[in-house]
Amino acid sequence: MNYFRTFLSLSVLTPGLVWTVFDARAQTCTQAPSCSQLGYTKTVSQCAGKNMIKCPFDTSLAYCEDGPSCASLG
Repeated sequence: MNYFRTFLSLSVLTPGLVWTVFDARAQTCTQAPSCSQLGYTKTVSQCAGKNMIKCPFDTSLAYCEDGPSCASLG
């Protein structure tokens, strides 16, 4: 009897789970913004010695603050 219940439960639940997986696909595709649009406007050499975050799409570009770095503050 337990085998029958398990089989029946799986046969009812599996199609519902599969349906939700297919429904989660992307509906539209858009182009990602460029590094300069995201604020990564300086080169890595311009940010040397400062706190910086590199662009994930182009590691030669970075964002850094013009204020003092953590190292210079002690």
